[in-house]
Amino acid sequence: MIVVARLLTPDDFGLVGMAQILLGLVAILTEFGLGTAIIAHPHLTDEHVDQLNTVAVLVGTGTVLLTCAAARPLGQFFMAPNLPMVVMAASSMFASTALRTVPSALLQKELKFRYLAIVESVQAAVAAAAMLGLAVLGFHYWALVISPVLGSFVATGLSVLGRPCSFARPRLCTLSSILTESRRLLLGRSAWWFQNNVDSIIIARVLGEGALGVYSLASAVASLPLEKITALVNQVSAPFLAATRSDRRAMRHLLLVLSGVLSVVVFPVAAGLAIVAESFVLAALGAKWTAVVFPLQILSVLAALRCIVAALAPVVVVTGGTRLSMYVSLVEALLMSAVLYVASGFGVPGVALAWLLTYPFLRMPFYWWAFRELGLTPAQYLNALWPALRATAVMAVAVIVIEPIYPPGLSALMHLILQVAIGAVTYAIASLAQRRRLLDMYREFRSLGRADR
Repeated sequence: MIVVARLLTPDDFGLVGMAQILLGLVAILTEFGLGTAIIAHPHLTDEHVDQLNTVAVLVGTGTVLLTCAAARPLGQFFMAPNLPMVVMAASSMFASTALRTVPSALLQKELKFRYLAIVESVQAAVAAAAMLGLAVLGFHYWALVISPVLGSFVATGLSVLGRPCSFARPRLCTLSSILTESRRLLLGRSAWWFQNNVDSIIIARVLGEGALGVYSLASAVASLPLEKITALVNQVSAPFLAATRSDRRAMRHLLLVLSGVLSVVVFPVAAGLAIVAESFVLAALGAKWTAVVFPLQILSVLAALRCIVAALAPVVVVTGGTRLSMYVSLVEALLMSAVLYVASGFGVPGVALAWLLTYPFLRMPFYWWAFRELGLTPAQYLNALWPALRATAVMAVAVIVIEPIYPPGLSALMHLILQVAIGAVTYAIASLAQRRRLLDMYREFRSLGRADR
């Protein structure tokens, strides 16, 4: 992404960002909440699996047709004549996504994470190679469109190969409980989609393609590394949490261990990126992306908060909180629409800052639910995060304090290298000072997997 950003323009990213607004919703509709419902459902027969596989393919086919039908109106709404072709080309990946919804969910339910890691690694490699190659060859925004489609088709082939599933005629009488759960998840995720994309909708409509390109890239750089980590942890944690649904003490321990380990990785990355944002943008992306600096700083902090809070999502689902998730997401979507529309008057930085100031309050119901269901106190939760918070604070202070003594005339790249080196060394030293606590946390994390093999 960084290399491609140097080859493309903000308008290229902005056009694809417009397409992603619709494609993100269609991706949720394609999954239909079936994956999570399958993982969380305690009694699933082969008959259920075959029927759900058929439902997934039917839904995927319908979403492809829906996306193609919506492409032209979307282009007219955003006043972007090239947008319809981009949307229709990208919609082809939903056919492949539908085919792997059930196989992927079963691989997770069966704890076959080694195979899933191989699938995701191959998918990422194919998409990255295609994106870079197409950008170098001068395909402009098509490099951002075609590459994820290719990666999706490869991932589907490997998922189906790893966990083949048959097809059977769906019977609502046998699927009613599963589909009820998936419907609630779908409504909640649809509201979540609106809440998380209303900023892009407003920016695209009010500020234009270039501003959306700046915002999209800032969001991608801030979120992608941390979201990959979060997705992995949530993918692994959901089946373990489902397996311990009858033992709330074990579930509480699992949440604390996962949150603690996640924070050790996420907090320094997010804080470090916020501190070195200016040097990073100039050295890695180039001067044409200087408008990304301030939004990147804000969105990096926001990404860290989202990663930690995301660990609660499987807990809420497994403990029966899908209805709460649905209603809270609907309220949040409406509230954020008004907040972000007002914030757009201050440009892209205003939208980013509005997210950071509002998001922590929006997540309070999920903390309330998880703490109540697991018998968890705020002090216990903060204690799990404390080692990462302390080490990250020491790292941030060291990098900021040493900044004035750098030699004058340093290039952006050398400035970035020095900042990263000082931050990494300081964080390592601060972590060594509390190594006994971190080693205990690591052993507990490793024991989770061994205990359930």
